[in-house]
Amino acid sequence: MGEKLNAPPDFETMNGCTVLISQGRPSANRRTILVKNRDIASIGSPEIMVMGKTEGGNKYLGMATVENPASLTIGINGKGVVANKAGRYCKEVNAEGVNSGVIMQRALQSAGSAEEMVNIVQEIVRTEQQSKRGFAYTCADFREAYVVEAHKQTSEIYGPLADTVFAHGNYALTDKIKACEKTSRGHQRAKRAQGLMEQFRGDLTVPFMIRFCRDHEQPPDPAYAWDDRNICTHGFGTDTRGSGICLPHRQYPGLLTVFWGAVNQPCKTPYVPFYVGIKEVPAGYAGPDAYDTFEALSVALEESPEFKAVVRQHWEAFEFQTMREAAFLEKQVAEWADRGKHSDAEAKLTDFVVEKAERAIADARKMTAKISQERFIP
Repeated sequence: MGEKLNAPPDFETMNGCTVLISQGRPSANRRTILVKNRDIASIGSPEIMVMGKTEGGNKYLGMATVENPASLTIGINGKGVVANKAGRYCKEVNAEGVNSGVIMQRALQSAGSAEEMVNIVQEIVRTEQQSKRGFAYTCADFREAYVVEAHKQTSEIYGPLADTVFAHGNYALTDKIKACEKTSRGHQRAKRAQGLMEQFRGDLTVPFMIRFCRDHEQPPDPAYAWDDRNICTHGFGTDTRGSGICLPHRQYPGLLTVFWGAVNQPCKTPYVPFYVGIKEVPAGYAGPDAYDTFEALSVALEESPEFKAVVRQHWEAFEFQTMREAAFLEKQVAEWADRGKHSDAEAKLTDFVVEKAERAIADARKMTAKISQERFIP
C-alpha cells in the first residue's frame, strides 16, 4: 500500500518550511545565498512583498501576508543582512509575547550584520517573549550565517556557519529547544536539500537554488494531508505557497542586496528579483494581485496537467533572461553609485523590477487564458 500516512497532531504542525544556506566557498562566486520554501495552509492569506523604513532604522524588504503585512517570513535590509524563519513545534503554546515575523522585521530594521541580528532577536525574546510554539531565525550576511532558535523567553544559537552548505526543516537544532520540542518534521526535505547542495558544491548559484526550490523528489501526491517528502511540497491541506532566495551584496548592500521571490507555488510561479534599492514595490506584488494571478494559473494546470512542462519552461526562460539582464544592470548601478548618482541608480533598479513584475503577471494571465481555451475545445 506504500508509505503509511499518519495524521498530524494538530493543524498548526501541518505548516512547514525548508531552509537552505550556501555560504562562501560552495557558491560559484563565494556569495552568501539564503533560501526558504514556505509551506502553509493551501487556502490562506496571499503572499505579498512589503518594504519599509522607520526613522533612524534600516530600509528592509521582504515577503509577508495580506493578513499581517508587518510580519515578515523572509527579508533583506539595506546593510546586507538577509533572514528567514521556520517553525519549531514545542510542547507549550505561548499566548503572550511578540509575533515571530514582527521580531524579524524589528531586527532587520536595526541590524548591521548577521551577528547583530542574532543579538537583537535574542534580546527581544529575553525581554518581551516570543509568541506561539517556537521559531528558528536564520540570519546571514556576506561573512557568515547563524540559526537562532527561540521559544518563550529561551533562545540558543546554532553557528556561525561559514564556507559551508546547510539545510534544516521544522526540527530543533540546539539542546535548549530540543528539550521543549513536541513534534519534529521536515527531516526528509532537509536531507534532500542538503544532498542537492553537496552535489553542486563550488558551483551553487541562484538558478541552482531555483531548481532545488522546485524539486519534486517524488511525484506530488494530492492524497497526502501534507507532503513532507519534497522540497516543493504539494498536498491536500498544505503546500509550498511562497519562496525566496536572498543574496547580500558586499560592496553596495543598500542598492544590490536582492530577494528573488516567488509569491505562490514555485513550480508554477516565476522568481522575480526585488532589490533593496528600489523606491517602491510593484503594485501587483504589493497586494494580492500577483498571488491570485499565479493561483489561477495553478488551478488551470491542475485541471490540464499536460501544460505543466510548457509553463515551467516558459518561466525558466523568463528567469534566465532576467538574470542576464540583471548582470548588466548591477554593473551599471555600481558605476552610478561610485559616481554619487544614487537616485539614478534607485530609479533604474525600480524600473527594472517593475517591468519584470508586470511581465510575470501578464504572462501568467495569457497562459491561464490559453490553457482554459484549449481545455474547452471539443
